Amino acid sequence: MCALPISAASIVLASLFLGLAPPAHAGKLYFDLGWGRSSISKAAPIIGTNESLGMADALNTSLGYDFSDPGSLIRIGLALHGRLMSGTAAAGGNTAIVTVLPIVRLEYKSFWIGSGATPYIWNRTGKDFSALGLSSNSGAIAAMAEIGAMYRASPEFALTASSGLLYAQVGSTMGPAPAWDIQISARLYFGSPH
Repeated sequence: MCALPISAASIVLASLFLGLAPPAHAGKLYFDLGWGRSSISKAAPIIGTNESLGMADALNTSLGYDFSDPGSLIRIGLALHGRLMSGTAAAGGNTAIVTVLPIVRLEYKSFWIGSGATPYIWNRTGKDFSALGLSSNSGAIAAMAEIGAMYRASPEFALTASSGLLYAQVGSTMGPAPAWDIQISARLYFGSPH
C-alpha cells in the first residue's frame, strides 16, 4: 500500500504524467514578456476581411521549461505561449488575433526556432479596441512558427528579439496569409543556474 497521502500521490502522478518532474541537473523554468509590431493580411476566415492592415502593436508572453542539461549544445524547451498580433484598418479601428498555444523551442547557443499549433484563436475588431469583446473562432486551427536571438545579461535574465508567423485554417479556408510580427522581450529564469 502507498504511504503517501492521496493529495501528495496525486501531485506526484500528475507531475510525472505531464512531464513536469525534471531529471536531476536539468534546465529551468522561464517567463517571457514582450512587445513589438505586427501586420495582418488576407485574414477573412478569422476577422472577416481580406484587407491588408497597417502595422500595429504585438504582445507575447510565455511560461516555459528548458528540459536540457546546462552544458547541452542544443537545448529543448516547451512553453505555453500567448501571442497577440494586431493591425490598423484604413477606415480606422484596430483588429487583433490572439492565440494561446503550446510551443516547442530548439535553441542553439543564443538562437532558437519554435513551432506550435492550437484550436484556441480569438479576434477583436472595431474602433473601441480593448481586451474585452474577443470572439472565439470555432473550428479554427492556428499554427505558429518563430525564430529568435537572445542576449543573456545574467543567469536569471535575458533580452530576446524574435519574429513570428501565424497561419490559421477554418474549414478548408486558410487565412491570415500569414500574420507576422517582430518583438523584443525580457526573459526571467527561475531555478537551477545555466
